[in-house]
Amino acid sequence: MDIFEITVPGYTLRRDPSVPRVDGMSDVEQLLSHLETCFFDANLALILFDQAWQHFQHLLSDRDARQPYKDARQNLDAKRALWQSGVLPWDFNSRSLHMHAHSFVFALEGFWRALGQLQGLASASAVLGGLRDRIKAEVPDLVGVRDSAHHADERVQGLVKSKPLPNPLAGDGRSELVVSVLHGQGLEYTKADGHRGRVEITPGTLQVFQLVLQELVNAFSWEGPPRHLPH
Repeated sequence: MDIFEITVPGYTLRRDPSVPRVDGMSDVEQLLSHLETCFFDANLALILFDQAWQHFQHLLSDRDARQPYKDARQNLDAKRALWQSGVLPWDFNSRSLHMHAHSFVFALEGFWRALGQLQGLASASAVLGGLRDRIKAEVPDLVGVRDSAHHADERVQGLVKSKPLPNPLAGDGRSELVVSVLHGQGLEYTKADGHRGRVEITPGTLQVFQLVLQELVNAFSWEGPPRHLPH
């Protein structure tokens, strides 16, 4: 189990009387708190994805583990009894992988958007540097994959904003429609530009965001004792 740790140098940001505060917190603090939430949501999604992945691989490789499903395949009463005993339907085992993969992608894209909001605040822009550019370089398809996942009803029809998807065949020879496909541990979608996008559901992807978040919180001036996260 991979728990990604963050150490916040203090409990609250050093107060600036000229910065408005809402419920005792500045906009910067609110956004930093939201970034922490997005990051640890992604960490939890990754843990659940890995657990579901291991369970599904066990089912695929262990004949005895698959046997109850085979025995119940043609017998509705046996199938229902299997479910009542706490065994998930076969299809749910693969769908849980997709569910956790999507949770991972949506959490990280939420982090990306919150970082953009933070970048727009004059009081925070100086410390951001190229953090958002670093994410874009390391996980280039994040926004495109999340967007297609959110608009999957259009993508399955080959549409983007009610218009036909561009055909990128001349660009890379891969114009097939891909919607919510897990290839290995990567979630793939055809993006709005017609090209295939992929986000790896792996510790390596989350580490990019861990380094960004740690560098970000280190760049601010804090008051109070350090906070080690998650609690």
